[in-house]
Amino acid sequence: TTAPTITAFHLDLNANQLVLTYSEYSTHSSLDPKSLTLQSQASASPAASRKLTGGTLVASADTNVRIIKVNLASADLAVLKLNSTIATARANTFLSYAAGAFKDVSSVNSSARVSASALLSTASFLVDSSLTQLSSWTLDMDAGTIVLTFNDVVKYTPYLATAFQVANGLSRVTGQFVTLSAVSTITSSGLGGLTATITLGAKDLNTIKKIRSLATNTSTSFILMSAEALDDHTPNDVIAVTNGKAKAATNFTEDTSAPALSSFRLDMNTGQLLLTFSEPMDINAITYTAITIQKATTTAGSGTDRVALTTGTATESTDGTVVTVTLSQTDLDNIKLKTLLAVSNVTTHIDLAPSAFKDVANISLVAKVFSAANFTADTTAPTLTTFEFNPTNGTVKLTFSEAVQAALLVTTSITVQEAKATPAAGKSYTLITAPTLTVNARILTITLNNTDLDAIRADTDFGVNATNTFLALLDNTATDMAGNKLKAQVAATAVSGTVVKDTTAPTVASSVLDLGVGTLTLTFREVVQASKFNVTLLTIQSKKNGSEALAISRKLSAPTKVTTTGNSRTVAISLSSPDYDFLINNAGIGTLTTNSFFSVLGNAVSDMAATANQMAAIASTAAEQITTVTTDTTAPTLQSYEFDLNSGQLTMTFSEQVNASSLDAKAITIQSKATGVVSKYTLTGGSTTSTNGRSLVVQLTAADQNAIKDDGTLATATTSTFLTITDALLRDLAKNKFSAI
Repeated sequence: TTAPTITAFHLDLNANQLVLTYSEYSTHSSLDPKSLTLQSQASASPAASRKLTGGTLVASADTNVRIIKVNLASADLAVLKLNSTIATARANTFLSYAAGAFKDVSSVNSSARVSASALLSTASFLVDSSLTQLSSWTLDMDAGTIVLTFNDVVKYTPYLATAFQVANGLSRVTGQFVTLSAVSTITSSGLGGLTATITLGAKDLNTIKKIRSLATNTSTSFILMSAEALDDHTPNDVIAVTNGKAKAATNFTEDTSAPALSSFRLDMNTGQLLLTFSEPMDINAITYTAITIQKATTTAGSGTDRVALTTGTATESTDGTVVTVTLSQTDLDNIKLKTLLAVSNVTTHIDLAPSAFKDVANISLVAKVFSAANFTADTTAPTLTTFEFNPTNGTVKLTFSEAVQAALLVTTSITVQEAKATPAAGKSYTLITAPTLTVNARILTITLNNTDLDAIRADTDFGVNATNTFLALLDNTATDMAGNKLKAQVAATAVSGTVVKDTTAPTVASSVLDLGVGTLTLTFREVVQASKFNVTLLTIQSKKNGSEALAISRKLSAPTKVTTTGNSRTVAISLSSPDYDFLINNAGIGTLTTNSFFSVLGNAVSDMAATANQMAAIASTAAEQITTVTTDTTAPTLQSYEFDLNSGQLTMTFSEQVNASSLDAKAITIQSKATGVVSKYTLTGGSTTSTNGRSLVVQLTAADQNAIKDDGTLATATTSTFLTITDALLRDLAKNKFSAI
């Protein structure tokens, strides 16, 4: 019935064990370590004491023992080893315990040993002389913590963050490890312990996350530690974990937290979005179409005042938390074209779908609509960056640096010139075209009127190719969507562009045959080298297929000539007398559009292209119909005459072919003077044997011939031979009456 007691004990701080000796055999499992108290002296109020909070019994093969070993709990070890007034020598190591701390083999509870009579340690007390080293560590990338476990108690101060490095293997590899900085702190409570928790600062955590090959699992999570990282309780430096022998994490928790946008700003001058996130982002996983710039503050905002991006380019800050998105030109234009969107902070919001961004752990963003933290309005004046002149369709495509207001484009402030300099006289042309444009855009296309197009094409000094075609613009030629006006781009700042190669052969748009004045006028669809048109390659014919039966044709020949000078889209041809007379003499050609056609052999004329395009042949079997035919309505006139009184013949030359059978000689009066009191004689008759033509020989009657001779004052010389003629004289082949004299 005698209560068992502890008769001796000693503390082994190398093995972290408490060894107890019982007064008699007691049950091994009956000991409760929490009933034991270590104290610095045998006193009711010792200077230092520690009631054990736990511990584990060292296993024994025997159920009943006289000696038992207890592995001390880490919390108790930390208190004991970090307190220099207890358990540092036999003299300050005492043990007290409560009644019932254990039972003997008869199940008799132990008696108590109070503090005042605490038992002194035996001489077997062992001071801690072991070196402290890192046993294991874990990494939690979601919480951002590192938990270090040592084989002995370490002190939490002093702590040197830069003594720790997280690497992706046993050895450091450049760019594949991170040295912690002062932002990462020890967060364990108390003075020290067997474990230490480091909370990674945002800078360190984000830097680790940004290195894709680092800290993704236990296989890529290793730690290095220099000796000055922490002190143990003695205090000595901990054993370093050196390069080449880095320790792998025993447990790894991956990042599962969704990233969030912290703030953003939009710069309408640079066209850039600056987005700040809660952690490093993967700029290669951006879905631009999931990003919307909008006026409204909610996802269900106005459909008109919002622009969903189509693409873009992105860069990132060193730690990966700041992403700069450069908007595509198209997206920037679309934003600027919406005049109520992104013109101030309050009209600038961003709507991010979850798929818009992912962090480096491939976790999608938390969707949200954000207001712009900062907004920079567009204050940059637009500029013309390039242009494209298409001489074939007469358009000029103007490409500006940004979207401009179509209605405010001043085309009359645009000059085409030969060089990127102040043009010499005659080496430039200022447009007069003033088209009405209504659609705002960065690229505006103006269609030149024929006056402008012809003026540019007719002058070979400019407008031919890119090397001799530049545009100069005066102030205010264009206005962007924010109201910024274009600054003059003249002289050395004139704009270069491209000229679309003209590969189209010149063709005739319309034609006019005017037999009243004896001309054929061809109007081309573009400017040609008109003065060089080869008239001898042109044939006028009565049928579309000149090979058909009864077809009449006339191949023009000299002296038929071009009267147009220089370059023009109009070629005016003056018909020679033989060509004109042929047409007049043949009633089956040139009287109606249905009997008026023309064909041309190849290369009759060239256009103004850099590599000139030749006019294609128009086959005589597929001739083009003359658009307009004007018949002869001009009265024939007398151009000259000769009178031979001996033969009685009057030879008359007319301005055009006349109908010989229509002659009425009685319309002729011969007089001695042109004016005043004269002697005169009107023929009573006369005849001709001439055929139709420009010349006609009138044979006077014998009576008229004798009457003139008898007068003595008439037709004695050129000075006494003058004619007056009524319109009854004759008619031309078009039945126009003679123009009376």
